[in-house]
Amino acid sequence: MRRGHAHLVARGLDDSHFDAVVENLAATLKELGVGDAEIGEVANIAESVRDDVLGRAKAA
Repeated sequence: MRRGHAHLVARGLDDSHFDAVVENLAATLKELGVGDAEIGEVANIAESVRDDVLGRAKAA
């Protein structure tokens, strides 16, 4: 994740962009009829890689 997104971080990728991706993913899943519990699970998985995607140390 770090290496794959490093060029985007260098161009300014930040939490606001990550949040937008998670929000769009959730909205798309909702439109497809996926349940709230499953959408929450997907959001949790995305959150688990936030620090790696954004190239920073893991939060304690």
